[in-house]
Amino acid sequence: MGEGLDWIRRQKPAPQYTIVHDPDTEIVKSAHEIGGINVRDADLRGLVILEQQRVGPTPEVGDDKLRNLELRSGFAASVVSAGDLLVGVTNRVDVLAPGLTPGAGVLEKLHLKELDQKSGWMTFELPDGADREKIYEELQAHPDIKSFDPELIFWKSTVQRLPERGNLRSSIEDIFAAISFSDALKAQLRYDENVRVAVVDGGIDHRNVLFQDTPIEYFDSFRSNQPNPPRRTIVNPHGTRCAGILAAVAPALGLCSGVHLVDCHSVHSTTGAPDELAYSTHMWRTFEWLLEQPGVRVVNISLSMPPHARVTQALEQLARNGGGGQGVVICAASGNSGGGVAYPARIEEIILAVGGCDLTGAPIVPASGLGWANGQGSALDLLAPAIAVPTADLSTNLPHSSGWTHFDRTSCATPIVSSVAAMCFATNPSLDADSVRRILRMTAGDGSTGEIRQWSDERGFGSVHAARAIEAASQSRIV
Repeated sequence: MGEGLDWIRRQKPAPQYTIVHDPDTEIVKSAHEIGGINVRDADLRGLVILEQQRVGPTPEVGDDKLRNLELRSGFAASVVSAGDLLVGVTNRVDVLAPGLTPGAGVLEKLHLKELDQKSGWMTFELPDGADREKIYEELQAHPDIKSFDPELIFWKSTVQRLPERGNLRSSIEDIFAAISFSDALKAQLRYDENVRVAVVDGGIDHRNVLFQDTPIEYFDSFRSNQPNPPRRTIVNPHGTRCAGILAAVAPALGLCSGVHLVDCHSVHSTTGAPDELAYSTHMWRTFEWLLEQPGVRVVNISLSMPPHARVTQALEQLARNGGGGQGVVICAASGNSGGGVAYPARIEEIILAVGGCDLTGAPIVPASGLGWANGQGSALDLLAPAIAVPTADLSTNLPHSSGWTHFDRTSCATPIVSSVAAMCFATNPSLDADSVRRILRMTAGDGSTGEIRQWSDERGFGSVHAARAIEAASQSRIV
């Protein structure tokens, strides 16, 4: 009960910073800055956290800016910082209580904002001046409340500070060899609207010419109640780079060129800064929408967030019941901290947690000296190449005239595994998600020899092996 709330409480933080609250100062046109991350006033409205706290290793974002932060949204506020992830709690709360009416018991104290009859979740807003901790305790103690979590708001810098690597660049041929794929295999695969891949991120720059032959459907979780909302301007390249690995044409990797993409714009890229802001609300809203899209067979999540009960439930239902009842293969990044596997990748069994490796299949660990390392442990499933992989870039941010760049880290490895999952469905559309997850795990192996090894904390089941996975899919009904 209360995954996100429990996670924040478990951080055992020590107060370190002072928040300056100045409600009389008019907000200027420029954005507030939180640790170097630009956040507009509209995004801060309703942010009511208990106290400013600091935990974990020093984040890459600027402590000096965090120390001098001014919030003028009309609320006292604070942020829990774990690594480079800044987490806040808004004054909204999601409650799962199928047997209760909104006006019963402790729920009577709250303002109902949304009731989802299908899922049983209710979204409330705490009244001004409410004792938030006392209300949380009452919710937790109520026998008819199955789960609840406050709405989380989180910021994460996605600027990659990469080490000098000389002329090291992975070519398309390098990646094909590392995952045992080939142009001949690629030419055999055909994708239609019944094998779609969703990219849950900050948006795909569909204007890039490398996507000109790629069908891209659009879903905006921030405007999910609007039919056919206009596409947002993409200022963060992260989602575009993930999509380029999946479906762009050369010189991007484009393992599944021609596959139908679903661009799930679920993370807000703040204007003027290559950083990401998101709410738990927009994440579960995305996954619940995807549950209703029968042609979506694979979902790529190259991001991490604090755990949240409704997000977990939405992911479990999507993995088991999405894809028209055959389930959905969800691939998520294991994280780059070198610690445990990040959320949501660490939800075992239903999600494939993906780590990065070099071209020989060696996992990226702290001793690799790259400035980042995979999340490791019991939830880790697969590895894929994650160093200098060629992919698409923003149309307005092109280091190469042809619209491509190089991409790193577990965010880069994840769409490689998502691509191989899509290949399995293209080979044999009758397979369900459980079968494809099992195929990917059991056909993985040592990156240099292809030998199948026992699972380990650092390697999971090993490096994804496209040729073996495609062959297994072609010969399988239910594996």
